[in-house]
Amino acid sequence: MDVKALVVRFITKRFIGEYDPTLEKTYTFHTVMENEMIYFEILDTAGQPYETNNATLETNIRWAEAFILMYSVTDKCSFDECNRLKFLINYNKRRKRLGSNNKCSVVIASVW
Repeated sequence: MDVKALVVRFITKRFIGEYDPTLEKTYTFHTVMENEMIYFEILDTAGQPYETNNATLETNIRWAEAFILMYSVTDKCSFDECNRLKFLINYNKRRKRLGSNNKCSVVIASVW
């Protein structure tokens, strides 16, 4: 399963089998949780994270409030990349949060 397939499954409750994994896409979605309307903007980044230049990566980190990092259970390098990205996310968010109570969530999910 790929991030795009996971995002579409979350939003539409159905699975897509064919997609372009190199296409970056932003999905918008809203739902009601605890009697409150919640709006989501989900950025599905294109390609592999380690192919992304640092400026784009930092822009994406600043843009997002929560993160889901996915790795393949058959690819140790993808797991190591998730750890590197988690460190970068936490570092950048900690720098921005100095003096603020905002929190950032990072979730690491496995994919096979």
